[in-house]
Amino acid sequence: MSGNSSARAIVEQATVKARPNAAQDARLCLFDSKPDALADTLRADLSGLKFSIEIRSPEELMLTLHGRRFTGETEAFAAAEAFVQAYELNAAEPEIFFTAMPVDQVDTDNLEGMEQFPFCWADPEPALGKLWALEAMRVPQAWAFAEERGRPSRGAGIVVAQPDTGITKHAELKGVTLVAPRNLLNGRPNDPTDPLPKIGNAGHGTSTASVLLSPQTLDISGSAPEAKHMPIRAIESVARLSQIKVAQAIDHAVNNGAHVITMSLGGLASLSLWLALSRAVDAGVIVLAAAGNCIGLVVWPARYDKCIGVAGTDSKDERWTGSCKGPEIDFSAPGQNVYRATAPGNDVEPGQGTSYAVALAAGVAACWLAFHGRANVVSAAKQRGETVQDMFRRMVAATARVPDGWDSFNMGAGIIDAEALLKADFDRGLGTESPTDPVLKETPANSVRSLALAKAGETALGAEIDWQRRSAEISLALLRDGALPEPPKELPGVRPKPDPVGGAVFEAGGAALESVAGAPPPSPAIRRSRADMPAYRKLSRQKEIIARRAAVEAGGSLESGGAAADEPLSKDAASATLDRVTALAEKMPAREMGDKGAFAAALNMLTGYGGEALQKLVGDDVTATVTPNDRVVLEAIIIADGSRPSFLIENDRPPLSHPFMGSWSDEVAKAADALEPVCRAVGRIQPRFGHAGNFIGTGSLVDAGKGIILTNYHVMDDARAKFGVLMEEKKSRIKIHGWLEIDFVGEASRFDVNRFRVVEARLPKNAGRGFGKIDAVAMVIEPVDGAKMPTKPLRFDAKPAAFMQAQSTTICTVGFPGAPRREQGPKDEIDWNFVIRTLFGDLFGVKRLAPGRLLETFGAVEFDPLGIVFGHEATTFGGASGSAMIGWESEGLPGFGLHFSGLTGESNYAIAMAKIAKEMEAIGVPV
Repeated sequence: MSGNSSARAIVEQATVKARPNAAQDARLCLFDSKPDALADTLRADLSGLKFSIEIRSPEELMLTLHGRRFTGETEAFAAAEAFVQAYELNAAEPEIFFTAMPVDQVDTDNLEGMEQFPFCWADPEPALGKLWALEAMRVPQAWAFAEERGRPSRGAGIVVAQPDTGITKHAELKGVTLVAPRNLLNGRPNDPTDPLPKIGNAGHGTSTASVLLSPQTLDISGSAPEAKHMPIRAIESVARLSQIKVAQAIDHAVNNGAHVITMSLGGLASLSLWLALSRAVDAGVIVLAAAGNCIGLVVWPARYDKCIGVAGTDSKDERWTGSCKGPEIDFSAPGQNVYRATAPGNDVEPGQGTSYAVALAAGVAACWLAFHGRANVVSAAKQRGETVQDMFRRMVAATARVPDGWDSFNMGAGIIDAEALLKADFDRGLGTESPTDPVLKETPANSVRSLALAKAGETALGAEIDWQRRSAEISLALLRDGALPEPPKELPGVRPKPDPVGGAVFEAGGAALESVAGAPPPSPAIRRSRADMPAYRKLSRQKEIIARRAAVEAGGSLESGGAAADEPLSKDAASATLDRVTALAEKMPAREMGDKGAFAAALNMLTGYGGEALQKLVGDDVTATVTPNDRVVLEAIIIADGSRPSFLIENDRPPLSHPFMGSWSDEVAKAADALEPVCRAVGRIQPRFGHAGNFIGTGSLVDAGKGIILTNYHVMDDARAKFGVLMEEKKSRIKIHGWLEIDFVGEASRFDVNRFRVVEARLPKNAGRGFGKIDAVAMVIEPVDGAKMPTKPLRFDAKPAAFMQAQSTTICTVGFPGAPRREQGPKDEIDWNFVIRTLFGDLFGVKRLAPGRLLETFGAVEFDPLGIVFGHEATTFGGASGSAMIGWESEGLPGFGLHFSGLTGESNYAIAMAKIAKEMEAIGVPV
């Protein structure tokens, strides 16, 4: 394993002897797929020096050189590069002490190379009550709700870990239960006491702990006063922050049973920190960090997608003037003049900073876990194929308070609302349909590239530099100097490893870490709680659709089938439905059937379980319970019997005959010619050279002359956060620096493409993801490789009459439905995901026409405070986000709504153009 230079030679050239000080000893984290073998080699090569080696994970070890320090930062990074070269490592990074931001007003004198921040801090607000921050997050109401339900309240029993400066014996922390406290800075490992040095932010850990945990009986109250505390002294002072120490603190928290980790700190990028975050999230821990203060841009760890970033607000629900902001923010919480404990001393005073915002939010996380029981949360997240972290993130986003004019792009989903969060069921926030996981995996490099864009401009993105391996060094240079670093310094006899274009790849957790983020998070949709009632009423939506189809087959009309909405399904209709499913399956085109064996197996599962579910709609047994399997098998029947079909588009036209056509044949035939230009104007939004298995959503051309398309805000948000597309805010517009494109072909039977690059996004007022926001964005496109702009854009009609006519007839949508993303209910030896995929011939991510009807109109949809949403039943699935709702029985086939959300077994949801016409016109969408 040794290369052209030994470890001893590297150490002697980059370090000098120093007084013994465990906190200042030189350290390096070395990343290799075989850390045990590397450790054995280093022990031999470092013979004669005082050192220790800690295997931190299957891909990382930490080397500590006792009694030695780096001669400077340049030499430290040179040593890291030399270790990479000499031992053929994936990466290496030295421990660097640096703070990117002030933590409170008293900190600005201690920042390394940072200017003063005279406009960062707000004036005192003596009229504010000491509990105003809790009231802004509706925490007292959440406590009361938990007590009414007989559930654990106030975070009871939940362990919250806090890497910080340690704590003091303050009255506001008296009685707080400590769990596995730790000191990572000196020889007293189990004593987290903050020595309150005269420099830095003395007592910071005490202050932030108080807004989280202070008992309710004292002068102030924390947001989770009955939670348990795991204080970890990992920061000596605000002027000496090591991300490697923070990574150690995260590992300690995970290994000792923490349920939530809150970090009121910020600094450099770090591979060691990123891997520790990954381990914590994989272990089911909720991890949050402060956005940062005064410097504008979000810092690490909050800048990483793996960490929940929290910004700060004031008592008027506006951004605290000093809060860092950016698309990395998930949501916000109070951060201006929040009352907290002070140390030294034993007082309570207002303080400012995102340090307090994240601590308050962490308390809400503890309240949520306590209310449901952490084991139940872990189980629910596993059933939904997500981490506890992602589940918490999407549910907070779906329930957050959204003040008027809220800046969702920079300040996240809104202000965290504890009461709404506790009242929401585990499916809240599912439904804004991200169709596929990115082909490439998550990497820490993207957060560094986005900082380079912000600090050094677009030209910096073209630098031939290893963004991942040198992420710590790059972030230091950008934060301190606003420029990329020089090439690595060469130590005598050691040649640095060259920077590959595009960056290196190293292994972590058994998966190659390449260039973009993990699975797109689902987001807002609805699932209502229902009182006890017969099964056919609990499944009324599915029953009505099946009844309408049965009526048509019996010679009646769609309307006659739906007339008896409160009545059970007839036995004849139930029997005929299963017979029809079997008969239609035998007529399926070979191309849409795919694997015949798989199709037969799926059909057997469907008919076997479908008979039992249909009997529940008949209503003979009024005590029959409704299971998740019932909902999903009925949805599958609705697809398979043609009640709610989805037709492949070929050469810009729907089929005129198809086994699923059934009652839709007249509508399809009548609209076929007019649908042709509509289909040409609809495209698949995707990363560069995307395809049916790697895309983000649907967009529609609305202005051919200016090259403007319309899609959902959350499609843009997923492109940035989950597919690594770099974006930069320019007032109300977003410049797209990474590659995002739309392909106006995307048909299953065609190999040609018609690709346009997205260069800009325009946000309407109150833009944001899901319910309570306008989930829409206009995008400007430019042709790629001789692409031809569709000549006729989709016309949107904002007149209420257009909606009313669609409401009384049937509607359709053209889009790119993706494959089901998760198990459709408990397995019980049946994989409904497989069944539904097979019924579609596994042809997803290609252009389809889906007819349907409207369900709920304005004011009837839960969780729609803006009154702009309506429900519909057209089959969409993930990927149809951004599809236009089309009134195909109206002249000219106008679009009257924009699909944005849906949940299997419930409903699909769209935004009515009649309700957002002014906002659309303001961003260039003709209506």
